[in-house]
Amino acid sequence: MKEQSIDRSAAIAVGRIVHDMTHVDVDSPDTTAWATLTRAERTLAALVAKGMTNRQVAERLFISRHTVDAHLRHIFRKLGINSRVGLAHLVALHTLTS
Repeated sequence: MKEQSIDRSAAIAVGRIVHDMTHVDVDSPDTTAWATLTRAERTLAALVAKGMTNRQVAERLFISRHTVDAHLRHIFRKLGINSRVGLAHLVALHTLTS
C-alpha cells in the first residue's frame, strides 16, 4: 500500500479548517442561549441537526431556502456558533439534558 502525502500548502489549508471549526463546550452547554430560540428556530435546528440540507428543510417546512438561510444565520448568532456541526452538537446536548 502506497503512502499518501500532502504538500505544505494543503497542510496549511487543513490546519486553517480545523482551527476555524466551532468548539462546543460539552461540559457546560449554554442553555440560556438555547432558550432564546423561537419554536420555529428550534424546529429548523433539529432538522438541520438530522443532516437535512437547506433545500430539504425548506420543502419540509413549506418555506423558501432563503428563509432557511436567514433562520440559520439568526440561530448561529443567538447560539454563538458558526457551523452546522456546532448546531448539531448543541441540539444533541439539549436533547440529552431536557
